Amino acid sequence: MILDYKDYDKIVSHRKKSDRFSVIIAVVLGIVVIIGLLYAISWKNNYRLQNLLSTLKCEEARQYVDSHYYFFHRSNAHEANALLELVEKKFEPAEYYFSNNEPGRFPDYWNKYVDLFIKNGDYRYGMLYLTYLKKKFTYNDIEGYHCIVSTILNNFASANNCLENARNISSLKKYAEILSAVEQKKRFNWIVDRHDNPLVYKKTGSPDYFYSNEDIAWLKPDMLALEEKDYYNTLKLTLDAKLQKYAYDALGNYHGTLLLMKKDGQLLAAVSKIDDKGEPLFIRLLKPGSIVKIVTSSAAMRNNIDLSKIFPLECKGFIVPYEKKIFYDWLAHEKVESIVEALASSCNVSFGIIGNYVKEKKLMEELDHFGINKTITMEGMKFPAGKVLPNPSDPIYEYSLAIGDNYIQITPVLALLWVSAIINDGIAMIPFFLKSAQSIADVSYKAKKGEILSKFTNKDYLEPIYQGMIDAVEKDFGTGKRAKLEQYRIALKTGTAGEKDPAYDAIIIGYAPAEKPQIVFVMFALSAGKASLEGTRIIKEFLASALPYYESSN
Repeated sequence: MILDYKDYDKIVSHRKKSDRFSVIIAVVLGIVVIIGLLYAISWKNNYRLQNLLSTLKCEEARQYVDSHYYFFHRSNAHEANALLELVEKKFEPAEYYFSNNEPGRFPDYWNKYVDLFIKNGDYRYGMLYLTYLKKKFTYNDIEGYHCIVSTILNNFASANNCLENARNISSLKKYAEILSAVEQKKRFNWIVDRHDNPLVYKKTGSPDYFYSNEDIAWLKPDMLALEEKDYYNTLKLTLDAKLQKYAYDALGNYHGTLLLMKKDGQLLAAVSKIDDKGEPLFIRLLKPGSIVKIVTSSAAMRNNIDLSKIFPLECKGFIVPYEKKIFYDWLAHEKVESIVEALASSCNVSFGIIGNYVKEKKLMEELDHFGINKTITMEGMKFPAGKVLPNPSDPIYEYSLAIGDNYIQITPVLALLWVSAIINDGIAMIPFFLKSAQSIADVSYKAKKGEILSKFTNKDYLEPIYQGMIDAVEKDFGTGKRAKLEQYRIALKTGTAGEKDPAYDAIIIGYAPAEKPQIVFVMFALSAGKASLEGTRIIKEFLASALPYYESSN
């Protein structure tokens, strides 16, 4: 058979068209299959992500989003990312997304995250997420949660109506009742003591705060190193309102400070009585007087001073270490048998001689061991612990250092650390007074425990200090004998500093009970006179009320 070449061209052309059509069909089918696979993968990934989010497995969800980012519906990935940013406390990135996008499908797990934010006290995070959801969804539960969070954030203007509606939602009933009570009282107890008694409160609809009693008026919010959310939650302090009042009342009309602290560093009372509105008196530099003798005692022990070469000694009320240079005592103590008696009777002559044996360099080293050159951080406050003024070519400089006269300044907080070290085998605990913060759901965050600052001295060096502070109260020659209580044994060291005109400052540090110390105390009463007289009266009045109460409430 002979084919016409024209027929051949037609056949070839037909086959080419058929082949092209087959290729197109194959390509289209391939694309459909790929799209289907991608959709299936995307659906699977989205399902997995929603499952992780609904079970609050946020870390796994974050890893899953990061590793499969290009296999999600883009809006779902962005929304999940923003929500996880909130969980990770990254507010700004989440805010950017939520402000510039609309919700996709309704997230079944939304209330779990809002509940999480409320329990953790992160109300602003909850508000951001709820505001985002309200762009598209208007369910009653979302409105109820929005009402609760908005009211907590101090928007009480429309609280009555929406709180009534929120009561009908079982998961919100408790919150609605709490906020309704706050709205009725027109006040919110912001800062409370260890027994939940109000110390500082806010009025609804106002950012201002007010003190329940003047004994806490030294406390400013920035002293607590607060986060933004802390302003809307309850802050629980270690302080005790009753002990605060006992301390404040005991100081009477004197300017001064009185501190009471547990063995682990929890401040039970912190009073600062001063006319000016500056920083609390307990973080200001003051002259310590004879309480420095406990540091000198430790220096003598650390440097193996042969005390048998010093004691017993005869104290005539002064010595003349150098020609025409007299070193005075506040009393002629007559015979002083030991360093224990010297500490209890606060004999300047004895400690001046000990200082001369230890020498200036070693005294300075011991003061450094006892933290005088440290910077103390206590909550949001940061301050120098103390300072030593340089030697002004005074021939009896080391005598003066040894008794805390003229050249030494410390904060009352450092004095508290000294006593803390005495009852903790030489280890000083950092004082703190913020115990925890609590959300409206009664969930605590920011819970704190005692922390060690440093080791000031060795346990082996403390025995004469223990006994000397006990004898200061229990022996007739003790400078603290007027502070003796019938029911409790206490131990203390007195100090008198400053100028005679108008009157000396009375300083007392100590611990109780003497046999098994649990608490330490420090008092600086400015211009109150000698510590052995007015100082002991003040501390006795305080402890006579404080110790029975503390024993019954702990």
